[in-house]
Amino acid sequence: MQTSVVIGAYQFVGFHLAKYLLDQGEEVLGVDWEDMSEESIEDKEMEIGRNSNFLYIPIHKLKYLSLEKQKNIYVSCYDLSKSKRDNQAEIIKVIAAFLKDSHLSKESHIIMLMPIEEERSMYQALLQKAEEMSTVKVVFLPTVYGPWQPETMSFEAAIRKKAPSEVEKAIEAEDRLDALFVADLPKVLVELASRDEKNIQVQSEASNQWLECAQLVLEDAYTGIYKECSRKQRGMIYTIQNKTAPADGITMQQKHFRRWQLLKKWRELE
Repeated sequence: MQTSVVIGAYQFVGFHLAKYLLDQGEEVLGVDWEDMSEESIEDKEMEIGRNSNFLYIPIHKLKYLSLEKQKNIYVSCYDLSKSKRDNQAEIIKVIAAFLKDSHLSKESHIIMLMPIEEERSMYQALLQKAEEMSTVKVVFLPTVYGPWQPETMSFEAAIRKKAPSEVEKAIEAEDRLDALFVADLPKVLVELASRDEKNIQVQSEASNQWLECAQLVLEDAYTGIYKECSRKQRGMIYTIQNKTAPADGITMQQKHFRRWQLLKKWRELE
């Protein structure tokens, strides 16, 4: 049985990736930096944590993890960048030290998931380490949406009826040229792990995916903000099919939030 490591397994992209790998019959070592008492973490643990092929490892114990027998190591800097944590730089140092001291087999790969719009300065240590290691590749992602999208991102902020200033901040911080539904992504990430390219930029086959999503969930007052966005190219363009239409994806994200709100109310009544 193959074993993969997912750093950020209880986040957004990392969670969906870990779930996909488990569904494929793999063993998954899930590493995360969140407090396990958080409600959202508890709900995710209910979904994947009880799987006998899943083992959780807190981020501070990452240095003790042996990688000699692991197939792929996925590092979701995408999720870290979207979090509200004040200690992001500290977590990056832990991951960089882990990569530096790792001993991988020739068949293993490290796949770093990065947001395409992210400034490189905070992640420079990781990106520099990626350049030095032949086993590391960096996959740049556009806006990813769907169930469990963090509230720091615009669609979820709008769904949760956040203050206009928070929604505007989220819009300005993310890639507004493309969007991918999160469940369409894991299979692609597994395929990319074995490619030769060091820097890969994932993009939709269909055009205007972010705009189509925005028109479904964002109010007209925000249109002046999200029409302004510069195109960036971070690596080899890898185009993927959009299996989930924006209308379907946004509907699933909205339904997920409503279900989660009901669960919270039921817990408060206990």
